[in-house]
Amino acid sequence: MRLPVGAVLIALLAGLGQAHAEPLRIETPAFVFKDAYNGWNPGEDNYHFGNAELLSYQDGKARIALTELQSVLSKTPVSVATGAQSQSVYDRWWSESTLTAQPGYQITGMTISGNWQGTNQLGEGGYIDTTIQIASQLFDKKSFYITSVVHVHALNGQQSFSETLDLDSSKTPLTDLSWYVDAIAVQLAYGGVVVDPISGQITNTTTLSDISVSDLILTIETAPLAVVPEVPGVPEPGTWMMLLSGLGGIYLMRRRPA
Repeated sequence: MRLPVGAVLIALLAGLGQAHAEPLRIETPAFVFKDAYNGWNPGEDNYHFGNAELLSYQDGKARIALTELQSVLSKTPVSVATGAQSQSVYDRWWSESTLTAQPGYQITGMTISGNWQGTNQLGEGGYIDTTIQIASQLFDKKSFYITSVVHVHALNGQQSFSETLDLDSSKTPLTDLSWYVDAIAVQLAYGGVVVDPISGQITNTTTLSDISVSDLILTIETAPLAVVPEVPGVPEPGTWMMLLSGLGGIYLMRRRPA
């Protein structure tokens, strides 16, 4: 039995809605990490961190696996081209999340780490280009923000990376942050053409490109808020006068003859 095309499309959209129906929320004693929006809008190129997983939490330090972001950046099929033609494939991720410290805590550090993997097989006369980039911006309520970009280009093999966002909570405690992430994976392969200078025979060569990321981890560090000691209040001028008058009266009484 053949299903109507409309019914198939409706079923696919319903499946997408179910897959992204539950927004991310990871809560620890020190912070809450969650999606900034309550739902997923297929009309926008907007993916949430829905499948992120808390791997560990100890002494205010949490390790979170960004499994869905990793999946999006690694799902692109291998790009293969033979002869005088090119093939390119890419995937893009955009998201917004919030990081809110629990009462009595502040956010002191964020680090993105993982491993890039790349496979380049360049045919003679061909061209290849592979890139993965994860760009992020971090804002707090006072419009303070930092930007961070991790990327790899034309990698053949494996390479680890670790990027620490330069947070400074020594002057102003960071307790409520918004994190914007824009990431893209691009693979381009252009097949080669080799012409024999003597016989004029044309030979097509094949170029293959592939790139992915694994072990993509977000590490969040927190610390208790510093307790500011209370400074004793400075007496008002009237209080000083009363104190001096009392001391003067005691002095005169002690000097009075018996």
